[in-house]
Amino acid sequence: MFLPPGYNKPENAEKRYPVVYFLHGYGQEPKDLVDLSSVFALNMIATNPIESRFQKFIIVYVDGRCRPTRDGTPVDPTGDLCERGTWYMDAPLGGKARIETALFELMTHIDNTYRTKAPSAASVVE
Repeated sequence: MFLPPGYNKPENAEKRYPVVYFLHGYGQEPKDLVDLSSVFALNMIATNPIESRFQKFIIVYVDGRCRPTRDGTPVDPTGDLCERGTWYMDAPLGGKARIETALFELMTHIDNTYRTKAPSAASVVE
């Protein structure tokens, strides 16, 4: 998780921030993306014209990696079937793999714990 520069300053105590959830690719882990935080932070505090700066936002690096075993030992001897392709979604045939459900629970937790900005309607024009 990355909080934008100035998030904890008293003068920003009432400020709310949009949230971006970064979902890593197959075979990766959240730590593989964390270095991006420094790039984003530099662009959030840059002194260049406002049109080319990033707005300040919260970043959540989500862990969606399947781990049916830990150090060769099954995490759950009955298996959660995540190794069968439940990538960022609940197991389609039931079972214990509930990454989509967990992701929605994470989003609720983030909204309840941090000063997040509610989504707003947007128009898309071709």
